[in-house]
Amino acid sequence: MTRLAYHSLLAFGLLMLFVGGAASSLPKAMSTLFASSGHEDSLYPDRAVVHAQLSIDAPRTPIAPRAVVDDPNTSASMPTTKAERLSDRTSPPETANSADLNSVSTTSAVNKQRPSTQTTDPHVSKSTQEPRSTPSNMASPVLIEYQDELVLEFPKSLATNQHLKRALSRLFLSPRRLTDRALLRNERLDLTQRPYYFRRILDHRGQAIRYPAQAYAYAEQLLKQNAKTVTDAEGQFLLLSIPLTDYGLSEQAKSYQAWVEEYARQFKVPASLVYAVMETESSFNPLAVSRSNAIGLMQIKPGAAGRDVYQYIDARTGQPTLKELFDSKNNIRMGTAYLGLLKHDYLGGIEDEKIKQMVTISSYNGGMRTVLGLFGDTPKQAIEQLNRLSPQRVYRTLRYQHQSDETRRYLDKVLQAEVRYRDLLQTA
Repeated sequence: MTRLAYHSLLAFGLLMLFVGGAASSLPKAMSTLFASSGHEDSLYPDRAVVHAQLSIDAPRTPIAPRAVVDDPNTSASMPTTKAERLSDRTSPPETANSADLNSVSTTSAVNKQRPSTQTTDPHVSKSTQEPRSTPSNMASPVLIEYQDELVLEFPKSLATNQHLKRALSRLFLSPRRLTDRALLRNERLDLTQRPYYFRRILDHRGQAIRYPAQAYAYAEQLLKQNAKTVTDAEGQFLLLSIPLTDYGLSEQAKSYQAWVEEYARQFKVPASLVYAVMETESSFNPLAVSRSNAIGLMQIKPGAAGRDVYQYIDARTGQPTLKELFDSKNNIRMGTAYLGLLKHDYLGGIEDEKIKQMVTISSYNGGMRTVLGLFGDTPKQAIEQLNRLSPQRVYRTLRYQHQSDETRRYLDKVLQAEVRYRDLLQTA
């Protein structure tokens, strides 16, 4: 009803009061007026729409999920032992603290506390009304990371075989850390990048997971062996435990890390090569002594590598004492310095870096003269010949023709360890 009609009817009622003694008809006329309007806001039809839209668009107070995975500020309050992780699930509801329940509320709690956005106002179109929240569009898995494992929690309503395998495969292959809801998305993953949990999640064969077939096979294995159902006041949930491995430098290697990094920079030798030599020579034992009287972490012979470092690096005569070589810091310094002498001075004429590294490794263990003798009568001729050969040919010569069986095996050990340490240092 328009304003003009309203005021016309009001004037008519007043006229009847004074002219015909029909005062009793005024309330009836007024009630008819307002009954026809349905709501006082009908006089201002835009007001109802504004009210409804304000109630829809107003910001909602977020409800804390069961566990916030990506927020580092929540880590202090997370359980640290396996017994604590599920304590809120195994405790009776009546003994649970209300604050604790709020901090770990699940989808059902979200549905109970979410403000209603339904409206029956005839002036609000159906397209502007938000659909009622349901468990199917609100529930999501929850991923919690501990030092030694990942725990994946699925609401039972979502725990279909397809959903579980999809979530696990995405978790294993994603190059970034996934949020809870991202576990079930259909978007493509960039499989050219290394997975976020590469080498931290190993499959049932102990292999790092890199490809979809591996991820799918391990997901099936986990569902058979590591899945269990728990029930609490909030419903049923499927829990999956995914073991995490420690991937990084060993504690022994870490204890020498500062010195390795310092001398690797100083003598321009890859730190990965220093670690590989140290592991192969002594297994990180600072008191190791070989049958040929090689001493310490990097097995320095006082009259060979030790004398060269004294003369060409330290500008000293003589050779290092046993006390000097049993000192871990000095042993690493001298071993790294000798690797630098081999690589940059004695073998600096070798053009191919792969060949230079292989000859350096073999020379460190078996002696440079013996190694170069495989390729020429003099060092100059040997280096010229090495520059004419392919890395594969040089490897075969060093691996199968060197007179020392120890040196032949030593090359493979150090090459494999160097690749492993290079990978470790890149992902650290």
